[in-house]
Formats: sequence, structure tokens, C-alpha cells
Amino acid sequence: MLCVTLTPTKSLSKGQAVQAVGQLVASLSSHPHAVDTPVAGFKAHHHQVQGCLASPHEAVGLILSVARSAFWGMHLTLLPGHQGSDAMGSDGLQCDLVAALAVAGDALRAPGQVLVAMADSGAIIGPKEVPQLGAIESSLQLLSAIERRRSDEGQEAGVMVNAGNSQSLTASELGVSQQAVSARLQAGYWYESRRAAYWLAHEIQTFIGTQAKRRA
Repeated sequence: MLCVTLTPTKSLSKGQAVQAVGQLVASLSSHPHAVDTPVAGFKAHHHQVQGCLASPHEAVGLILSVARSAFWGMHLTLLPGHQGSDAMGSDGLQCDLVAALAVAGDALRAPGQVLVAMADSGAIIGPKEVPQLGAIESSLQLLSAIERRRSDEGQEAGVMVNAGNSQSLTASELGVSQQAVSARLQAGYWYESRRAAYWLAHEIQTFIGTQAKRRA
């Protein structure tokens, strides 16, 4: 299981932060496919938003989608000690979620505004203690930076291609040439970032599985 905690950036006023938190929770609750992946259980905790996901692919997809706004610090907490729906109501999980909330704001000062850690019995463990987390964190920071720098035109073309459209059909619908679509995808590292995101999700799943076996 994974926990994603989102903290509004300090550039937002208190009123803007409250509004942004409310809008994000409403979006995730009312439109479970709004960020291209199923999400569930996200709730507001004062000025933060937190929720749990079962799939690393969902977690990576959510973080990269949120990264484009540049309005949020994103803290990904791996929860290898909590697997399956039965864990959702456990006291141990609640303890780990509270601990994640307490440190999530540190992501605002991190590269790409992303931090990755692991929770263990209420303790938050970072890359200094577990080096494997460092590779996961830096990869997610790099992908988030690419997402932010991609142009709106490149993002639009990429989303359409990702939905199954060919470059030719995408070009026709956008009213541009196929060469223009190809150039937008290349400039935004669309295919490269998608392959890297898939690889990263697999690495996260492997890490969680290894840690879970150690606890068994």
C-alpha cells in the first residue's frame, strides 16, 4: 500500500489553500478517473490532502498529474507493512498516516517538490536510512520536473496519443501536421517519461514486496 500526502505551496494564501484543498478532494472523490488512474479515500486534513492507493502505477500517475499544477508539495509514503483492504481500519496504519502528515510539508523544499519515504510503526524512514528510496525519490523528482516543463500543447498531444490515437489522428483533431505532433511529443519527452514512469512503478512494487517479506 502507498500513501500520498499533498501540501499546498507557500505561494498560496490561506484562503486560496483552503479552496485548493476542497477542490482537489472534490475532484478525486467525484471523478475517480480525473487523473487518469483510479484513486480512492482522499480526505482533507486541515490544509493537506491525504489518501491511500493500492497500486504504485496509480500513485506515480497521481503525483505526475498533480505535479503539472506546481501548487502542491507531494510526499509519497510506502507502507509495506499494510497490504490489502483489511489494513485500512488498523490502528497501525492510522499511526503511520498521522506520521506521514507531520512530515509531508518538507516536500515543499525538495527538488520537484517531491519526497519519498517509508513508514514503519509510526516512524518515517527516508533515503538516508534506506538507500533504495533515494533512487525512487530522485526518479520521481526528475519525472515531476519534466511534467512541469512540458508545454500545454505537448501535454494535449501526449494525452490524446496515450488514449489510443495515432499521431495522424491526433494531428487531424488538433488541426496541425503530424510533424508538429511528433515535435511536441519529442520536446516534452512524452514517450521517454511514460516508459520511465512505468519502470519506476515496477521498482516501487518490487521494493514494497521485498520489505513486506522481511516483515513476514
